[in-house]
Amino acid sequence: MAMTGFHGLDYLSFEENLPFSEQCKLLEEALINHPEDELVIIRHLLPINHICKNPPERTLELADKLILLSNDDYDVETSLFHRALVLFEHHKNYDEAEALFFKVLEIEPEHSGVFDRLIDLYREKDELEKALQIAARMSKFKRLKYYGLMQRGQILLEIGRLDESVSDFQMVVADGTYALHAHEGLGKCYLMMRNYQAAMEQFLKAHEICHYPETLYPYGVGLCYQHLNDPYRAMKWYTIALAINPLMPEALNNMAALHHELNNGWEEAVPFLLNAAKLSNEAINRKMQPVYRNLWAYYTNILDHDKAEYYKRLNMKCTGLDDDAIDFFESFD
Repeated sequence: MAMTGFHGLDYLSFEENLPFSEQCKLLEEALINHPEDELVIIRHLLPINHICKNPPERTLELADKLILLSNDDYDVETSLFHRALVLFEHHKNYDEAEALFFKVLEIEPEHSGVFDRLIDLYREKDELEKALQIAARMSKFKRLKYYGLMQRGQILLEIGRLDESVSDFQMVVADGTYALHAHEGLGKCYLMMRNYQAAMEQFLKAHEICHYPETLYPYGVGLCYQHLNDPYRAMKWYTIALAINPLMPEALNNMAALHHELNNGWEEAVPFLLNAAKLSNEAINRKMQPVYRNLWAYYTNILDHDKAEYYKRLNMKCTGLDDDAIDFFESFD
């Protein structure tokens, strides 16, 4: 089996495709047994330690050692970046993490990882205008132009500036590097614009060029056909989506709605709803709310009051209410 090693460390080599967790163990052992090579080992251990999601304190310790042992700009950049990651991802110390990320950009202005994390940070803080500025800054670099445009298009989509989002995604499609995600973005934009034919064409293109099983694209095609009042084609594409992911509540709920519409009743619709509830372990989230709402309606319709009440409560919990709040509101019924 092929082996890979590190320059200058003849005693350390890895089997090809060795899991990062095992690499991390070997590097930690090397750090103990060969303190004379501390700098070289830490250079490799620091990023792998973070990838393995080891205790964040260890990442901080390694980052501090790296910056003490070396004055090389790349080492300083690596140290600051991983310290910022810990502050952001684990400590939620946004201000210090933000400051460190910008220090990294002073050393390496085209650091795509920093741009990504800053966008994530501003999303978490609900500061999408700042996220937009970061994506625009990224797109000014030739190497990062189309990745930056894709990020910018996604943020513009989130804040509802759809015409600008479409423009960015179209430029990304024309370049081709990130075409898959750009087609997806265009599909979402056109859905929000209620241009269902255009949206369907984009989801179809994404489905055609995607090299891995992905439920979103066939689901998007089905949703467009449903909006275009073509229920049989909609059901065909929902079936494709469910073949990839049987746990997709939106597809199951829409299949139930179409069966209810086409057969003027619940008989063929309810199994899809019950399957969605069962497969999701009756999860409480926005995606499951239509499922519970329809099951509530069904059991109310057949006068099964206990089950109607059960799914009514699940539906209400999906809005963020807890049991006490639900009891309070029901006391007025």
